[in-house]
Amino acid sequence: MWRQAPAPHTRAHNSAPDRGHRGATGGRAPAHAGRGRRLAALGEGPERASHGTHAVRQHHRRVAQGTRAGGELGVARRAAAHRASVAWHCAFARPDGKRDPVPGDDGKAGNGTRPAPERAADARGAGRWRTIRAHSGGIGVQAIQDARRRRHGGADRRHCGRAERSRGLSDRGVGRGWRPVDRAHQGDEKPHARIAVTREATLIAGDGIGPEITTATLHVLDALGVAFDWDEQYGGMSAVDRAGTPLPDATLDSIRRTGLALKGPLTTPVGDGYRSVNVALRQEFELYANVRPVKSIVPGGRYTNVDLVVIRENTEGMYVGFDRTFKVGNDPKALAQAMSVMTRDGCRRIVRYAFEYARRNDRRKVTVVHKANILKATSGLFLETAKLIAKEYEGQIASDEKIVDNAAMQLVINPAQFDVIVTTNLFGDILSDEASGLVGGLGLAPGANIGEHAAIFEAVHGSAPDIAGQGIANPSAQLLAAAMMLDHIGEVAPAVRLRRALETAIVKDNVRTKDLGGSAATTEFARAVARRL
Repeated sequence: MWRQAPAPHTRAHNSAPDRGHRGATGGRAPAHAGRGRRLAALGEGPERASHGTHAVRQHHRRVAQGTRAGGELGVARRAAAHRASVAWHCAFARPDGKRDPVPGDDGKAGNGTRPAPERAADARGAGRWRTIRAHSGGIGVQAIQDARRRRHGGADRRHCGRAERSRGLSDRGVGRGWRPVDRAHQGDEKPHARIAVTREATLIAGDGIGPEITTATLHVLDALGVAFDWDEQYGGMSAVDRAGTPLPDATLDSIRRTGLALKGPLTTPVGDGYRSVNVALRQEFELYANVRPVKSIVPGGRYTNVDLVVIRENTEGMYVGFDRTFKVGNDPKALAQAMSVMTRDGCRRIVRYAFEYARRNDRRKVTVVHKANILKATSGLFLETAKLIAKEYEGQIASDEKIVDNAAMQLVINPAQFDVIVTTNLFGDILSDEASGLVGGLGLAPGANIGEHAAIFEAVHGSAPDIAGQGIANPSAQLLAAAMMLDHIGEVAPAVRLRRALETAIVKDNVRTKDLGGSAATTEFARAVARRL
């Protein structure tokens, strides 16, 4: 995989995002306003979050050393480390709302406080502690503890310990069907029991508005009752500033280890500069299927019945990176050339994924979109392979095919005719954005990048540096991407609840961000969704 490290002392401040957060406008803010900052708990505002104490860092280092040990001694050390970790985290989450000082290294109370085991016992009714940890080469971040919620006049009692981590990725598909809004939970219904979900995952907050919408997403996930052991890493401009490269090895190593990532938008320079980190991640981990569901949520728009999924080949086509210029005479860029690469295996793999996705999710039809009338070799291979795969599903899943320019027009004329669209890389990139425009814009557009050994979930929109730091970005796309991630690991019920709560907040509670015609701030919207959980 290609990665370019910019020369020392060079920065791409004049770069533009690869895809703007369209519709959410506001006064210009400094580009990448969120970088160089730890993720702060929801409601802390734009101030720099605390870096934590040396004692905290030392504690986590000792716990990590204990858990890496093997043999009988290692088992004992791991058990002790787990108990110490539970006591450590619970000590900061007392039911009375106060924060205890850091305990001493010997397990006794420091600074005149009670011993850690006593504080841990008192803290069992406190809110969940979400661990966000750093690996070598990555960033040091603050563990976030969201405010504890009150239900029925009393504290929501939870044990601070976490469940055993599930092993490996589920083979379930993403993007399970969304429930209609009229079946959403009413405010007077009894709250669901909180779900015990613990899974290690990589967290990349991103550039621009990325940290804001990511913090909002973590707040909602906490209200949902799910717990991920987040390993936060960097990518894009924030990584250039810290590691000298837009895609550090620590980030790759983290995703390789966890096999699961939630990613905010990353800035890609337009024209010159480093290559897209998004494309590099897809190729590094062979994330061959890009899945983008599009569904009507906001009432009153031109289209009220859109419910389709664009499945895009994610590693081949025009995005393989064979893109260069040639010097002729005195003009260093007199000639430009790009190459599209398609393989029979790549075409077969993505088309079969689309039909299997349709079968799993009760979809009725797959539309193959191509340009085989002009691009007879590359797009012709795609269409030929798709027809062969379609025959295997005759009688189960209907299929048809459309030339891409006709498909683009038909999306605007009658989007209800589409169910699942499968197409090549470039066409899928364009059509999925067009489809998002039918339902309110990219602020409602989640995406999943699926491979055999890893999956990355993301908001489709760009980093929007012009509104970064203003607290007005729409976090819906990132929230819906988190729901797709829950689907992927087999936690379908909480994923359905999350989508249902988001739709209810928008439709019934009328809480909407600026791009959806409202005035809600990012944090206000996140709290509205959390209340519905």
